[in-house]
Amino acid sequence: MNADYQQALKDCRRAMMNMLARREHSAQELRQKSKEKFHAQPHRFAALQSFDHHGISDIIDDAILKLQEDGLQNDERFTDCYIRARAALLYGPERIKAELFNKGVSQTVISTQMQTSEIDWQWSLQLALDKKCQGSPAALEINEQRKLMAYLARRGFDEHDVRNICKQDYLD
Repeated sequence: MNADYQQALKDCRRAMMNMLARREHSAQELRQKSKEKFHAQPHRFAALQSFDHHGISDIIDDAILKLQEDGLQNDERFTDCYIRARAALLYGPERIKAELFNKGVSQTVISTQMQTSEIDWQWSLQLALDKKCQGSPAALEINEQRKLMAYLARRGFDEHDVRNICKQDYLD
């Protein structure tokens, strides 16, 4: 590796470490944000200006690999943090899985982390239902009941679970 490549790799890694200092990121997020940052602010990354698009992509991939080797970027850790944060905001498992997949996390990692998360999704569903329906849910008209069920489905809760909890606890 030549000196220009080493400097570009160092600058790229530093930029990624700054991103990771604020919050966890998936490898795919780091890749995407880095490309956007380097193209939007080329004057801040002078060492990268001598490389073409493919060269920059190689540098980004090498920097991510180095961060992973050093334990600074880990998709399992990112996924665990993401699941807990989104569950705390009362999002359901289906939506969280879809969001993680869109962030470039593999299905295997998502499945493993969802299974080990120890989140009571039924309790989360109950909390989301209680939050949305502040009055007496049993008194809702049929259109309002449908809206409530659609809301919970959009939040990422399984349709079957939504129907069961609504029939069981609130809706006739």
